[in-house]
Amino acid sequence: MVGGIVMALLAMRAGVEVRRARARGFGRISDLRRAHVRLAKFAVPVVVLGFVGGPVSMFFLRSREPFGTLHAVLGLTVATLFIATAVWGRQVEQGRLDAAALHGRLALAAVVGAGAAAITGMVLLP
Repeated sequence: MVGGIVMALLAMRAGVEVRRARARGFGRISDLRRAHVRLAKFAVPVVVLGFVGGPVSMFFLRSREPFGTLHAVLGLTVATLFIATAVWGRQVEQGRLDAAALHGRLALAAVVGAGAAAITGMVLLP
């Protein structure tokens, strides 16, 4: 899961660079955009798979309630935010630049939420 979050942070960093370049009026941002999309398309499935692994681990390996912790609630929220970010990112990729602002806000919320979920998950480590 840590790897997925790190990839998401790198994708967000690349996305911020795309936004800055666009705001400065640089016409050629395709390399920055390609790097952002490549990282994001890898990071989101890794994060979502990590989320799926949590309840499975709690149920089968620890014999505990899969969704009985704050970490699980945050994880569900974060997974939903990452999926929403990907959906809006797809809209931006298809040319709807008006969706870019919401895409960025969702991404920021997802990454901040992932940090909170990571912190609350520390007590669950074996």
